[in-house]
Amino acid sequence: RLVSDWSSDVCSSDLDGDPDMQQTFAAVGEALTEWNEFEHHLANLFCDLIGLGILAMASSRSAARAFGSVRTFEGRLEMIQAASEVYATVSKFPVLQTLTKPTATKWRGFAERRNEIAHGTVQKFVTGSSTQWEPTLGFCVMPFWYEFRKYRLDTKHVYFYGSTELRYFANQFKQLQDSVLILRRYMALGPEHT
Repeated sequence: RLVSDWSSDVCSSDLDGDPDMQQTFAAVGEALTEWNEFEHHLANLFCDLIGLGILAMASSRSAARAFGSVRTFEGRLEMIQAASEVYATVSKFPVLQTLTKPTATKWRGFAERRNEIAHGTVQKFVTGSSTQWEPTLGFCVMPFWYEFRKYRLDTKHVYFYGSTELRYFANQFKQLQDSVLILRRYMALGPEHT
């Protein structure tokens, strides 16, 4: 079952896992690479918002590195929101209304999925209680047992992702990149072209 909502706690009851561990590892790499590309585009957006686009290369690199020095996605998102408020007010640019609360909520939700992928572990997926285990189904990403927010005592994990689910998220992360690129393109054209 494909995960259809970023905000859901995901535990697919019909997940079979992957027959080959390398298939799962490759999908983890793909998803994390797409997320990193999304954050790269957000750094460029931040530079655009503070008036340091590609033409001000040295200054924009400094701003992008400062943006990247913020340790959490939440902190970087707040930087973008603060800069977009000023930019939208000064430029009277309505397209920046796309950085409203629903967009930020969606980005935060996908950041949670990214964190699950990045901090999960690839291992054999088994079902059942601690006293009666069913056969191993395959490899997937799941939380370690000590992650109390993601691994419940009834052994029902909050999430587990096989390569199908991981590729779904990689595709969603790519769509996030595309939305930022479109926004930056509109900004480059100016408010009269929206």
